[in-house]
Amino acid sequence: MRSVLFSLALWSIGLASLCGAAGAQHQHSGSAPSAAPKIDKAAVTKYLRYAEGFTPQVQVAIDDPKPSPFPGFYELRVRLTANKNEAIRTYYITQDGRQIVTGPVFDLDKSPFIANLHALKLEGAPSFGPENATVQIYIFSDFECPYCREEAKVLRQDIEKEHANDVRVIFKNFPLSSIHPWARPAAVAGSCVAEQNGGAFWAYHDWIYAHQPEINPTNVRDKVLEFAKGQPIDSQKLTACMDSNATAPQVDKTIEEGRLLGIVQTPTLFVNGRTVAGALSADQMNLLIQIELQHRQQEKQQQASVQSSEKCCALTIPAVGKP
Repeated sequence: MRSVLFSLALWSIGLASLCGAAGAQHQHSGSAPSAAPKIDKAAVTKYLRYAEGFTPQVQVAIDDPKPSPFPGFYELRVRLTANKNEAIRTYYITQDGRQIVTGPVFDLDKSPFIANLHALKLEGAPSFGPENATVQIYIFSDFECPYCREEAKVLRQDIEKEHANDVRVIFKNFPLSSIHPWARPAAVAGSCVAEQNGGAFWAYHDWIYAHQPEINPTNVRDKVLEFAKGQPIDSQKLTACMDSNATAPQVDKTIEEGRLLGIVQTPTLFVNGRTVAGALSADQMNLLIQIELQHRQQEKQQQASVQSSEKCCALTIPAVGKP
């Protein structure tokens, strides 16, 4: 039987005004809800502001509820803004709109990280490693972040060397523009490089982290063009792409993706969907990869055992003319 576990808090909302769906019935987790709950967003905002302790300067905006990977529950995305900082928190709301869950939801029939796996998008992202690698690592990174520079060394040197056949790394731009003034132009430039030559992106990635201390908001464009010399890319096209901000929508898209995943710091990694906020050492990363490899091996053994047990007890009745 399917079991769903809720981590952290389950808030029961006692105000009838929070729910505008007349006659809505609470759904069992095994049946799909018929329609998204209609909520009084002002009342929910007031409730969450008090429950979470948001200070007055935090602006709160609530999206419409959307289907979630968990039957009977909808995603409720809450967008938070404070000065130049933005974040998104994801809650889960029941069909009748009267209960809100905060924290991860664990379905024992699925990966504990299924919600993250649904939200992570591979299309168009630079990557290295086998496409069918057992361990998929998404890294949301900022080219001006010193911790991202150190994590880049771990992934590009230690992990690529030790786990070349087991790990695929997918890069996502997540510039923290409010504190890193040249991170966004560098992200746009990197996307321009990737558009021309996907392989050259990783040369750019390694180069810009290696030269990070030399770069500032006034010279970032010239530094990128300095990198381009000797690379298999067209410098004129690269210049035009940077000057027109042609790839800015791509950067915005990955920033939004990261916010929907709850990212508030860089680097943030997702290892087969598991959230890892902050940089890991090579030893820590190796340990986490080993955990994933062992888990996948156990899954394969369990599946093989089930298939074997299904075949083990069949009766064979001999008959003339049949083998």
